[in-house]
Amino acid sequence: MSKKLIALIILIIFVLVVAVDLVIGNYISARLSTTNWAREWGLFNPQAPIVVTNRETVRINSNNDVVDTAENAKSKTATLVYIDGAEMVATGSAVNWTSDGYFVTSDSALSVGGKVYAVITSGGDLFPVEAAYPDPASNIVVLQTAARGLTVFSLAEESDLRVGNQVVMVQNSVGNNQTSFYTGFVKRLSNDISGITFESDIISRSMELTLLEPVPAGSAVLNLSGRMIGIWDGEAVVPAESVRELVNNLLANGREYARPAFGFSYQMLNEVESKALQTERGARVLAVVANNAASRGGLRAGDVITEVDGQRINDNFNLDNWLRQVKPAQSVNFSVFRAGSTVSLIIVAEEL
Repeated sequence: MSKKLIALIILIIFVLVVAVDLVIGNYISARLSTTNWAREWGLFNPQAPIVVTNRETVRINSNNDVVDTAENAKSKTATLVYIDGAEMVATGSAVNWTSDGYFVTSDSALSVGGKVYAVITSGGDLFPVEAAYPDPASNIVVLQTAARGLTVFSLAEESDLRVGNQVVMVQNSVGNNQTSFYTGFVKRLSNDISGITFESDIISRSMELTLLEPVPAGSAVLNLSGRMIGIWDGEAVVPAESVRELVNNLLANGREYARPAFGFSYQMLNEVESKALQTERGARVLAVVANNAASRGGLRAGDVITEVDGQRINDNFNLDNWLRQVKPAQSVNFSVFRAGSTVSLIIVAEEL
C-alpha cells in the first residue's frame, strides 16, 4: 500500500470522526445533560463561584466579561464606613467621582445618624468624610475627602443598553482583601416613560433592575465593558448623566445646589395616548401643589403642557431633565392645552 493511499485513508477517517462528533456528539451531550446524575454532579453546566481579590483574579467560571469588569472596577470604588467605638461598620459603597477626593453615594448608605463616616479606597487608605452634600432632587450624596489621585469610571450611554442586558455592581470588602460583586439584568430603561408619574422638582427618571441578591446602596452599576451606567440608590438606578449633572450643579455653585422648584406632577402622553384622550401630545399635569411656583403661575391639574420656552414636547424631549436646568428665579414660558384651546403661562421657578 502506497504512502499516498495511507495518508488519504487517515484523512478520510479524521474527517469522518469530526463529522460524527459535530452531528452526534452535541446530541449525546444534550441527552446526557438531562439526566439526574449529570445535573446533580454539574458535569455539563458547572456552577462554580467567581472570586476576585485585590491581588489577582481567580477564573473559575466561563463568564470572563463579568470577571474582567469586576477586576477593572475595584480601583474606582470605595467602601463607606463609620467608626463605632472600637468597631468599624461598613454601610455601603461609594464611587470615585473626581481625582481630587469627591465621591458619590446614596443617602441610604448614610442612614445612621450621629456617626463619623469615612471612605476606604481599594488600596486600603482611609479618608474621613470632610463634608457631605445631599442633593435635594434625588437620593444621591456627594462626599468630599482629602483623597488625591483617584481613578474614575468612564460613563456609558444608556442608549447602548437594552432590556435584558446584564449589569455588574462592585463593593470592596473591608479587611479580607477581596472584592464582592453582584449581577443583575436591566428590567426597564429610564427612557421608558409610559405610565410613569414625574415630579417636576426631583429626578424622576430611573432604571429598574432585576437583581439576583441584595446590592449595597451607593454601588456603581456597570455594563460589561466596565463603563458606569449609574448609581444604585437602594431602590433603582440613578442614571450616570443625572449624577454628572447634579455634581456639576454643586461644584459650579460654590458647593451649594441651585435646584428649581415648580410644584407639579405630570405624565407624558405619546401619540396613541393623546389621540385616545382627544388632547394634544405633551405632559399631562396630574396635580399642582398649592402656594407654589406652578400654582402661582396659573397651571392647573388636567392641563397638557405642549411647549416650554418654545420647545415642543414630544417623545424625544426630556422634560424631566430640562426642568432641572432652570435656575431659581428664572421665568419659563409654558404653552398648555386647556379645554380645547392653547393658553400661555409664565411661571417663575422658586428654589428647592
